[in-house]
Amino acid sequence: MRKLIVAGAIFLAIFGSSFAGEKLTREKFVDLYVQLSIAAEKYLADSVKLVQAQDSIFKAFGVTRKEFDQFRAKIDKEPEKWSDIWKEIVQKLTELDQKKTEQATPDTSKPKDEKK
Repeated sequence: MRKLIVAGAIFLAIFGSSFAGEKLTREKFVDLYVQLSIAAEKYLADSVKLVQAQDSIFKAFGVTRKEFDQFRAKIDKEPEKWSDIWKEIVQKLTELDQKKTEQATPDTSKPKDEKK
């Protein structure tokens, strides 16, 4: 989880302050940011694959990098909004991390069927 938060912070630092697209809502921004953070963590060591993954994510969301940057610039002008948005991002990343952990942890509450 901490890696995702760090990746998100790195993403913010790399892309600077920019965002005002009309196609981009707050909810869509949060979801987009979460996916970009996951990609940043996954491809941290390979910048070419990271850019390819980001391009795919932007395309899937129907948003350009420019629109993303413009929306972020708009939010940067209202820092009080960042606090709530950041909380939503962290919450979604935490939920995804918990689901991933649950899926990776075998259920030992029931004994396995014995072969006869």
